Amino acid sequence: MKIIRILAALAISVFLFYIASSNSKGRPELRTHSENGYDFQFNTVPKIVEFLSDSVLINVEGDLEGKTIVLRHTQPGATVDSPLDAYAAQTLTPDPITPNKFRGDLTAGKKLKRVYYFFEVVDTAGVVVATFTNTDTGTPFWLRGIGHVAPLVIGSHIFLIFATVFFILMAAMQAFQMIGGGGNVRAFGLHILAATVLCFIGGYPLGFAMNWYAFGTTWEGVPFGTDATDNKTQILFLYLVFMTLATLKSATGCKCLRDFFSRKALGWFGLGAFALMILIYFIPHSAQYDPTLTYAVCYSWAALMALLVVIGFVRSKGAETT
Repeated sequence: MKIIRILAALAISVFLFYIASSNSKGRPELRTHSENGYDFQFNTVPKIVEFLSDSVLINVEGDLEGKTIVLRHTQPGATVDSPLDAYAAQTLTPDPITPNKFRGDLTAGKKLKRVYYFFEVVDTAGVVVATFTNTDTGTPFWLRGIGHVAPLVIGSHIFLIFATVFFILMAAMQAFQMIGGGGNVRAFGLHILAATVLCFIGGYPLGFAMNWYAFGTTWEGVPFGTDATDNKTQILFLYLVFMTLATLKSATGCKCLRDFFSRKALGWFGLGAFALMILIYFIPHSAQYDPTLTYAVCYSWAALMALLVVIGFVRSKGAETT
């Protein structure tokens, strides 16, 4: 039975990592557009390692006789409001293998600097007959330069976050049994403790290193910033800290400590950790939200976790003296 639980936790962990990578806002996304009889199809290029180049490949359907496909782009560090004359013009070359596909190149600048770009169909008189911008916003596409992250750092970060997910899932399996009056509370507490330690190491020291290499920053979780990825890690970590404090007696076996809640209540809180983790993984990685909303959610969550710790401590102390 234990082996089955371990295999199930590993399988679900792999699935959640697949979901997280698929939802990432830093991945290329398919964009399509139709204008004046021309159909465009393009996979965005959202980021490139600083100062390196990458190919841009776009599919254009329509009357291309005597027409050229032009990539218009700014220099790194420009803003979305840059005037049109700040955009250089690069004539794309037809792909020799695939009809109606055209290829060019974009070069990233220093990390965090953006290059804005869009496409035009131009006739022999130099008249623009169709334009392809980001139809979601009506603004140019953009790519951002990022720093190169050391393989040891990113590999360790991914492994430890994966291990965090695994131990939360192992705790959730015990939680189901605990709600029914069974289960192993000590194993549950140890799984929660392991998840908390691994989440801290993978999310904070290694998260700091990831941010430093990629973006030149350290931590953008509230109150230092509003980055969704860092704040998702922080929200989960605060819940795990609460759960660790609530199960210290069971996890350590120390008689001088006490669990904050009953076996059944701890089981429900354990399922809460599982539900929170699922919710976090379905929020797109690298998404950005309104800063005011981010601060409100994160501060409210921290206050709720502190309140639960106080309530649990007071309840357990009262139960000990009765």
